[in-house]
Amino acid sequence: MENSQDKATSRRKKKSKRLLILLVAILVFVLVAVAVTVALLVYRTDQEASSGDLWLESRLPSSLVPLHYQVELRPDLNTFTFTGSEQISIQCLESTNYILLNSRLLNITDGSVSLQTATGEDLNVERWFLYPENEFFVVQSTQSLRKGESYVLSVSFSGLLMDDLRGFYRSSYLDSLTGETRYLATTQFSAIDARKAFPCFDEPAMKATFDVTLVHQSEYKALSNMPIRQSDVREDGWTADHFDTTVRMSSYLAAFVISNFTYRENVTGLHGNITLKVWARPDAVENGEVDYAIAVASKVLTYYEEYFGIPFPLPKLDMAAIPDFPFGAMENWGLITYRETSLLYDPSVSTEANKQRVAVVVAHELGHQWFGNLVTPAWWEDLWLKEGFASTAEYPGVDFVEPTWAMEDQFLEEDLHPVFALDSLSTSHPISLPVNHPDEISQIFDTISYSKGASIIRMMSSFLGSSYTKGIKSYLERYQFANAVQDDLWNSLTEAAQEDGRTDVQVKDVMDTWTLQMGFPVVTVTRDYSNGRVMVSQRHFLYDPEANVPESPYNYVWQVPLTYTTGEDMNFADPPQTWIRDTTEEFPLSAAPTSWLIANVNQTGYYRVNYDMANWELLTNFLMSDSFQDIPVATRSALIDDAFNIAQSGGLSTVIALDLSRYLRRERDYLPWASASRAFGYISNMMAGTGSSQHLERYVLNLVLPVYNTLGWEDAGGHLERYNRMTALSLACNFGYNGCLQNASQKFSEWRGGGSVSPNLKRTVYCYGIANGNENDWNFAWQRYLSTDTVASEKALLLSALACTADQYVLSRYLDWTIDSTKVRKGDALNTIVSISGNKLGKAMVWTFLNQNWDYIFDSYGGSLFGLTGLILGVTENFNTEEELQQMQDFVTSHPELGTATRAFQQAQERARANIKWRQQSEDDVAQWLADNQRESATL
Repeated sequence: MENSQDKATSRRKKKSKRLLILLVAILVFVLVAVAVTVALLVYRTDQEASSGDLWLESRLPSSLVPLHYQVELRPDLNTFTFTGSEQISIQCLESTNYILLNSRLLNITDGSVSLQTATGEDLNVERWFLYPENEFFVVQSTQSLRKGESYVLSVSFSGLLMDDLRGFYRSSYLDSLTGETRYLATTQFSAIDARKAFPCFDEPAMKATFDVTLVHQSEYKALSNMPIRQSDVREDGWTADHFDTTVRMSSYLAAFVISNFTYRENVTGLHGNITLKVWARPDAVENGEVDYAIAVASKVLTYYEEYFGIPFPLPKLDMAAIPDFPFGAMENWGLITYRETSLLYDPSVSTEANKQRVAVVVAHELGHQWFGNLVTPAWWEDLWLKEGFASTAEYPGVDFVEPTWAMEDQFLEEDLHPVFALDSLSTSHPISLPVNHPDEISQIFDTISYSKGASIIRMMSSFLGSSYTKGIKSYLERYQFANAVQDDLWNSLTEAAQEDGRTDVQVKDVMDTWTLQMGFPVVTVTRDYSNGRVMVSQRHFLYDPEANVPESPYNYVWQVPLTYTTGEDMNFADPPQTWIRDTTEEFPLSAAPTSWLIANVNQTGYYRVNYDMANWELLTNFLMSDSFQDIPVATRSALIDDAFNIAQSGGLSTVIALDLSRYLRRERDYLPWASASRAFGYISNMMAGTGSSQHLERYVLNLVLPVYNTLGWEDAGGHLERYNRMTALSLACNFGYNGCLQNASQKFSEWRGGGSVSPNLKRTVYCYGIANGNENDWNFAWQRYLSTDTVASEKALLLSALACTADQYVLSRYLDWTIDSTKVRKGDALNTIVSISGNKLGKAMVWTFLNQNWDYIFDSYGGSLFGLTGLILGVTENFNTEEELQQMQDFVTSHPELGTATRAFQQAQERARANIKWRQQSEDDVAQWLADNQRESATL
């Protein structure tokens, strides 16, 4: 047995050998690439200058469609390269001499391209070439391919297993038993990266079946969309796994994982016919970190089969936790891949938020097996058809597993309120957005497609009732294994409503106003207390109402389903509804002048509501009474969120919103406090460094300390009680309550001394323990992050908490480490940068860092669907001065290549202008109100 020194020497030798092999492989790859490029330049003569050449277009021509792929891939985890070959069966719809496929960063093997008829007759390939500008692989046949006939294209190719988290790429982790780095090969093909693994028709409407063979080193296991049909041994001891033929699907849903993972297994499905396995690092499986995910998935999959009325069409479902993964998860049919924090859960270490995250992401991805996989948007402009529905389905799915979590109410905090913030900008975009070029696809993978999509579906479900479920089932049955556009959905829903006798709703007429124009309305309700009439008006809600907006086909008028109730009726379960289809409407109300009116009950509609001053006063007085809980928790949360955000836009005095918030001293439920926490956080950031900051701190602490003292520091109670405790502790510490800060520091010291911290206290304890500690405290937390036995969710908490330090040098060094993948993993770097920017010492530091390192960041993350958008919006969230606005404008001028961050920079600048305007219009009034209310806060 080797001693530790021998092991270390051995590991260094292995590492050196691996590095040498990798360098040689890269050199060979580059030489081949150069040779191919030179050859292609010869091919690409003046023939390619014609404007009629198909490869000059950004989309694939409609003349050919794939029927079947037979793909073999051989990844080498020593050299980080792969080779492959494929035979594609193609049907000709229009006569042509050209076959165009998508290909990126692949080398086509010289002499490997051949073409045959379906009967095996060889056709002469006159030439082939790559056209990188539009990511095309072009094959020209001497003979014309005839309409109605089928052909088989064969080609071999090679590529690199890079660490860019796109296409067919490599990941790694540190083996906790041996201390060695373990490598794996995995995939992320959505939206257009299947072309990085094999030449293909890489558009969602180009569905086909797949026969996949993965050839791998024998110490690894291979996974793909289907079960292994058979395995055989190849030369040098490599194993070839041949997988069953897939169902008909889009290329972006193909998936492969080659790893040394282990798994836990279960059998699920309504008929007990689906094998479910959850795969992860061996130590994570051994520690039971996959157990919760497999329990959730088993129940949710069965629930969805019954709810949608269509069986899961595959015999197995694998779910794999990938150490380096760009998103929360990816819904590949039969092989769902996850970021580790979205699949692994350890109840002794992970928080309630981690637990809910796992349940929600699992339910979301399983929802995709129907919405996205079974029925796929015809093109990316209807991305919301899959993401919106999956984001909607996750709520009943999780509710089925965890009925005490009040998931329907949580929709407000998790989806509705966050997307309101983005959709309140003139630089937002419609849900259904024309995508004319593949480069534009990444910009619609945002909160609008996901959360607004879910929000308008939730609204539609509310006004359609049982017809909604009936129409959805019809839609899935009609378009299964095919593609759809949003009008197909509207037709299915309208037919269902008409069958149920609902002749008052044409779904397309209503919903086009919500999908084909950006934004949403604020509905202003003005009562005539003398005659009981209610005037309702709608206008486009913007944080900056004076901002220029693009033209809208509906002139920013929506068809609004307005629900309402009064203090006399208290009908929150099945409230009356009227339609607001014009800029102003009027309806009668049978309620006493002393009775309040609430519209958009439980905020099921995708709009905000403002009231006349008298009604705001009635609502405020009722909330201050002993009966305030007669208004359901979701509606109380909505009132707070609406009031503060309408005030942020200038449509209501912030003083009115602050008056409303006074009732919170008696509020004990999570959702209203979540809305209030966000509102107070905004005001605090806007007024940071002013003389009123201390007044704000005293006011907020006066409100939060009763719930803080009630909940205490014992990590106990139900799910939402624990959520509320985390919110209360965070508010108390953030607004400077000494008791909170001292408790956090004490528990941090106990942790350093060998004790433990209860999971749901960690975020507060870690952050404020580090903030009030020294460099040794920071280094201790950093070593815990590096430890191989630290759970993934714990690592994520530590990465965020490390950004709380008050040591400027340490913070600067930590920021530098975000572009060193040996320190901070590439998939965690952008979130870490955003966390650092949230530190008052880090705000300017991060902006300077982005200026200095933009080229690296852009090259590393420019193709990421969410990365740069989240980075820019996160880093600039609190910009609120003319100087900071000018800095952003200068950045855009000096960095013309912004890629997927282009829209994010536009939104960031608009948000900064709105913040500046709020300070100009509201800061003095808020300061005066806070000063006047110091007597009420004098109990502290």
